[in-house]
Amino acid sequence: HRAGFVQTRFRPSGGNFGPVQTMSLPGGNALRGQVAFDASGNALTVWGRSGAAPDFVQARSRSAAGSLGALQTVATGDAITDPRVAVDPAGNALVAWSRALNPGDDLRVETRFRPAGGAFQAIQTHSSPGVNASREQVAIDPAGNALVVWQRPTFGDNRVQARFRPAGGGFGVTQNLSVANAHAEGPQVTFDPAGNALATWSLEFVVQERFRPAGGNFGLTRDISAAAENSGAPQIAVDQAGNAVFVWSTFGATERVQARFRSAAGGLGPIQNISAEGGNPDEQQVAFDPAGNAVA
Repeated sequence: HRAGFVQTRFRPSGGNFGPVQTMSLPGGNALRGQVAFDASGNALTVWGRSGAAPDFVQARSRSAAGSLGALQTVATGDAITDPRVAVDPAGNALVAWSRALNPGDDLRVETRFRPAGGAFQAIQTHSSPGVNASREQVAIDPAGNALVVWQRPTFGDNRVQARFRPAGGGFGVTQNLSVANAHAEGPQVTFDPAGNALATWSLEFVVQERFRPAGGNFGLTRDISAAAENSGAPQIAVDQAGNAVFVWSTFGATERVQARFRSAAGGLGPIQNISAEGGNPDEQQVAFDPAGNAVA
């Protein structure tokens, strides 16, 4: 975002970035844009807009040919946090956010589904009332199955929770991914091309993960980072074969970005230090290309 506007630039494969396109309209402060592509090259950008009550979640599509669709308001409310978007290869999209319906209300995690070529469907609320839920993330696999994850306080600690939506169906029951009576935060979720899912978060400053096979249920929790380190803000990416890389940052006695490889079969590689020591690292990200090369 720049000067209150959300902007994008497109770069064709093998080419250079084209002109800046402004996605948001004047009025309020638009920020924290996110974008996702389908397999045909169509894109959907979402962002939050604040500063002129109420707050908004807004979206705008960009066709593979470069034309922008009409601006759409996906949700209105108070204290809307950063919206998230996921798009499957066919163009089905799911947008997630948290908001208070009225000033002073609890923050509730919500989603809205948009079928390929269609309009946004009704808003669905996922988190329970009574406490603020936040840090929502969303993912869709190539078959159109979706997962939304978030964190919410429970008896003074944060619990990471999730709901699964089969392609063409409705969301199932809420699942607790992290254990009770311990502070969990920063959930992330992703699918591999086969529909297997990985969720990660930090629990009492240890990065953890749970694997969900396609058509199955989440398995046991496993530690990814070392217990002796203060680790947090994990990110995850998977390649076409189902291999994954986790990255996170440590703080306290040591400050660095670390990474760990997870094979598609579930084997874990050694923890690697991928940044220099010091400097308060943060905001790490990781991604794969189709050939399985990764960059953090």
